Amino acid sequence: MEELAISTQNLRKFYKRGEVFDVGVDSVDISVKKGEFTSVMGPSGSGKTTLLNLIGALDKPTDGKVILDGIDLTAIPERKLYKVRRDKLGFIFQSFYLVPTMTALENILLPTLPVGKKKFRERAEHLLKLVGLEGLETKKVNFLSSGQQQRVAIARSLIMNPPIILADEPTGNLDSQTGSEIFHLLRDLSKKEGKTVMIVTHDTRIAKGTERIIFLKDGRISEKPSVELNITF
Repeated sequence: MEELAISTQNLRKFYKRGEVFDVGVDSVDISVKKGEFTSVMGPSGSGKTTLLNLIGALDKPTDGKVILDGIDLTAIPERKLYKVRRDKLGFIFQSFYLVPTMTALENILLPTLPVGKKKFRERAEHLLKLVGLEGLETKKVNFLSSGQQQRVAIARSLIMNPPIILADEPTGNLDSQTGSEIFHLLRDLSKKEGKTVMIVTHDTRIAKGTERIIFLKDGRISEKPSVELNITF
């Protein structure tokens, strides 16, 4: 039996707005194998980002379970969840969330500050090479292109060597050529480094290139795609 990196069981998240409950995700059961490269698609408001936030321990479910690399997140007190996020997860966002006045190397080392960044410097330099930014260690990120900034963000997500990478629209702010390069970089992380990668995307080209696509509609897993997937790289 193959080991699972991500598993959700009857996962539900509702948001109360006055007397009304909005559905984030509803009765979602998914299983993602270790090292699998998966995408999540669906129309706006379908629950894609909510699902990613629940899997990433950035939000608490209303009901159900999230099991991450064998750890039941719903059984862990909030004060201890930061350790799971630090050790098990790497996050990549559409907006990069870099500190513009810091260098590429300094941004990559940010997650290591609580544990002492000195011993991670060699790894940070290695990651800059891995994402194709060798020689830009001392360049402030506000002088880098959008594609280069996303590469810094990817390197930052890998600094603690997490087994799972969660990416929310990682190519959304990039042109098609740069987006394709970022996609191939993420795919290589899965194929060559054994990372489990889950991408939320609206881009059919990105989804088509992953091993499996999870479709969401109105917060539920949908058997039929809500988009036409006839585009190839």
